[in-house]
Amino acid sequence: MKATTTFLTSVVGLAALAALAANLVAAPATNTRRVEPKFLALIVLDGCRPDYLDLVPMPNLDALRQRGTTFDRAWVGQLVNNTPPSHSTIATGCFPRRHGVVSFFWKNPATDELDDATALSAVMDGRFGGIIRDSKVPSFLGLLRAKSKKGVRGYAISSHKYYAAAGMGALEADTILFAVPAGTGAQSVEQREEGASATVTFTPGSVIGHAAPPRILSDPQLNVPLVSKEGDMNGWAVNAALKLFERDPCEVLYLNLCETDEVGHMTGASREAMKPVMKALDAQLGRLVDAYKKIGRYDETVFVVTADHAMIPNRHVVELPSPTAIAETFPPAERAERASQLRPGFVVARPPYLWVKNTEDAGVFAEGFARTQSSGVRGVFYKHKAPNGSLEYLPATTTANRLPQPLIDAYLYLLSTMACPNGPDIVLATEEDTLFGSGKAGTHGGHVTFTWDVQHIPMILAGPGIRAGAVSHAPARLADIAPTLSRLFGLDPSAMDGVVITDALESAAPNDEARTSWVYKEIARYQDALRQTQ
Repeated sequence: MKATTTFLTSVVGLAALAALAANLVAAPATNTRRVEPKFLALIVLDGCRPDYLDLVPMPNLDALRQRGTTFDRAWVGQLVNNTPPSHSTIATGCFPRRHGVVSFFWKNPATDELDDATALSAVMDGRFGGIIRDSKVPSFLGLLRAKSKKGVRGYAISSHKYYAAAGMGALEADTILFAVPAGTGAQSVEQREEGASATVTFTPGSVIGHAAPPRILSDPQLNVPLVSKEGDMNGWAVNAALKLFERDPCEVLYLNLCETDEVGHMTGASREAMKPVMKALDAQLGRLVDAYKKIGRYDETVFVVTADHAMIPNRHVVELPSPTAIAETFPPAERAERASQLRPGFVVARPPYLWVKNTEDAGVFAEGFARTQSSGVRGVFYKHKAPNGSLEYLPATTTANRLPQPLIDAYLYLLSTMACPNGPDIVLATEEDTLFGSGKAGTHGGHVTFTWDVQHIPMILAGPGIRAGAVSHAPARLADIAPTLSRLFGLDPSAMDGVVITDALESAAPNDEARTSWVYKEIARYQDALRQTQ
């Protein structure tokens, strides 16, 4: 079998196969009265592992589980599995290769320079959201708004993860609201992703043209430090949502709750440290659900609870080889030429994702990387332009000869979701619980690798039109959420990359069942390959 494979990131011309209803473990309850969905509350538990949901009693989350379908093999299903691309995919149903948000930053293919598109200034002035808008991809909110005759109000809210709110809002939500650290300058990616300071006061901020009302921006309860105690970060986002709801309830709410990610990074995904976080999180979910009940919308609201990625501890730490070390792996007669190719080095280095100055030299880098045989690195892949002009990823020769084909296929499927001009030039596949850096092992958590434990996420869909009290083994992805919501709300999701999660629906169209069954049969093989390497 060849190392390259044709992957299922879009679905056309599929033969009808058996529906995934056979995957259900529990028989769904039958509604006696058909209630049409009118509202959406989509909640992203940032960096949440599925096992976190069972650490402490969570009665409010359990009520949603009983009302809906839980997917115990849900996964990110794309790369890069971090916050900006995942939230953009949740909103659009499209992979990063189409919506253009591949990570926190990347190499601008037009200039070959760093493009820091998730910086606070780029988010607030609309440049980040403009990347999604200019890609012309569809979105659930956009489709719903185009169909509605009464108008659709949408909110996208986070606490200090402004790029999460901006990714979900995609310059389409009426209000894109987040917490801005007062009196601070530019933040590094680590500061953006991994922590808010207990000594910094945060104030409400918005994207230009999508601002919150003045009463929200000046509210004293939203001008506070975020990390005095467990629940503060998530509480800020829920408080902001409820304050908006007081006067102007929305039809579509996108809400990022980031505390699971923060604590996971700081503690290495410690289960003990996560217990009080999950207890506080459940209380915030209860406040939100109660608000929908209070205004009489609960029965007509679809609730989605999921994560943008999971989290692993850094039990093993790998350091990135230098271009000089890579050049030394070539035969002596080639070293001078290879050193010349490698000398420009990395434009962006966020291991395991690397962008080099000259993309055409990516293969040289990859072959050298693979020969260094760095401990903890399973394989090396590089971006390549195919004869038809499309971009694809290929394994380095050593990787193709060493790894089993099912695992290579799984990696190539994931890599295909970000195969675009600004996608990474080189990608390093690592062992489980392995992170790049120079820190002490066992002290930190991360998620930018693409092993099963960072891909595996919780996913619950509940509400009208959703099977109640069910557990499904279907390999649902983030890209499948927007198509599923679109179908529930009577919209056409055919322009999206994802498929309709038919296991979630009380009644699924035969065409959807056939397409989803075929796609899920294939990607289940990729999941199995990743799980077997744990």
